[in-house]
Amino acid sequence: MRFLIALFAAALLSAAIARAAGAPQQRFSDSYQGCQHRFGGTLGMRECYGAESERQDKELNAVYGKLEALLAPEDKAALRKAERAWLAYRDSECAWQGSVERGGTLALTIEDDRRVQLTGKRIDSLRERLKT
Repeated sequence: MRFLIALFAAALLSAAIARAAGAPQQRFSDSYQGCQHRFGGTLGMRECYGAESERQDKELNAVYGKLEALLAPEDKAALRKAERAWLAYRDSECAWQGSVERGGTLALTIEDDRRVQLTGKRIDSLRERLKT
């Protein structure tokens, strides 16, 4: 339980530092923010992460589609290649981060948290590219 509290505190601290540094703020849904404040153990947390991950996947696909529509054919191919590589990286990174608690239920929670963090950053990155 102490680890979960520390993990949550670290996420809040990193968000505050990113905002202070002028980094694009990751956009998490209001329901996710509220859910994280009232979770009731691992199962509740995983439900929060699952719902946010589903929402993020839709947003990621929408931003990706907008960006792809603006690109020349050779740039579209480069974007597809980069996105496939990024997805493989994200999934591997999540598994690696969760391995610190291999065999425990906390491993899944760590993986879920890393997934929403990385996906939020990817959405921000693609949105920035839309601006150029």
